[in-house]
Amino acid sequence: MFASKIKPHSPRTDNSRKSISVGTRARTSLRRPMALQDNRCEVVALRKFQRASNTSMQAKQLTQLKASTQNANAHLNLEFVKGKQSLQQKANITGQPDRSVSCRKSLNQQSIVNGKTIQKATEISFQQGNLHYWAGGLHFGDLTVGVDTDAYLDPANPKTGSRTAAAPTPSPYTNGNWPKLYQGHLLNANLGGQAIPQNLFPVTPAFNGQHSSIFEDHVKAHLMNLNSLKIDPAQAANNIHRRLHYRVRVQNPNMANFHVGDIHNTVFNCEMNFTKNNATPHGGTGVDNNYPNVNMPIQVPAPPDNPALNAQLDNLGWGPDNNPSYQLGPLIAPNVHQVVDAANVAVPNMTIRV
Repeated sequence: MFASKIKPHSPRTDNSRKSISVGTRARTSLRRPMALQDNRCEVVALRKFQRASNTSMQAKQLTQLKASTQNANAHLNLEFVKGKQSLQQKANITGQPDRSVSCRKSLNQQSIVNGKTIQKATEISFQQGNLHYWAGGLHFGDLTVGVDTDAYLDPANPKTGSRTAAAPTPSPYTNGNWPKLYQGHLLNANLGGQAIPQNLFPVTPAFNGQHSSIFEDHVKAHLMNLNSLKIDPAQAANNIHRRLHYRVRVQNPNMANFHVGDIHNTVFNCEMNFTKNNATPHGGTGVDNNYPNVNMPIQVPAPPDNPALNAQLDNLGWGPDNNPSYQLGPLIAPNVHQVVDAANVAVPNMTIRV
């Protein structure tokens, strides 16, 4: 009775089993673990907002800006490396110290303080006078000379001075009735002093050496020290505007009737001080009494000057030329002329008072 309900095995039954088996595997695969997604309303809204933000015009512009900045930075870094290599490969074929490098170091390190560019300048003013000198017998001549040179020196802004060339003729320098005389600089050539008549006065070799060793070397050393203060990060802020003030005034009571015996009456009144650290278009002004302040008349012979100081100043760009190249230029104010170079170009911040 029960046997009649059993159906014989058939291919159809096998196919059904196969389909069941496949379906079972499919259902089994669905049971594998899956990442759950948070479908809360506020989370879905946040995802939509993020997708909209990522595809917005502002987002595209920001991406483009970042790419542009990265490209620019890469280009600048490449140019910097090339420039640095170029500077390192530059050869000095003169055999002389590279004054330009030392000068650039001084200028670059001292021009920026706390992110602000400081304008600094050396200012030099020459005042001329007339020397009415005895030329032998009943003859007299006139010679333009310097009587007052006033300089504000900033080591970061060097001026090129000049050494003397052949003395003018006629003059006490070449007149056989006079002893050997030097064309003495009021402002030293290594401090920006030009070998122009307005910065020269006839002095004996002994007088010239005494002026150089007793006072000018003193000024040179202080200018070097001021440079050291300006490039010292710990001292720069207190000295960045400061300048060294150096003035030389000539005194001789017989300039209107100058004879051989009057040479020894010549006195160079030398004054040196430091300005305050106040900011002006050109740098510090006034006198800071906390710094060295020296006044000295020069009249007594002394040993020769110190060549080591000249070499140090030369490395900062203060070295003089071998020949004078500056001269009296056009009138720019009442009794004030601009100094011009050999090409008739005005020399900044350098004037002659007549």
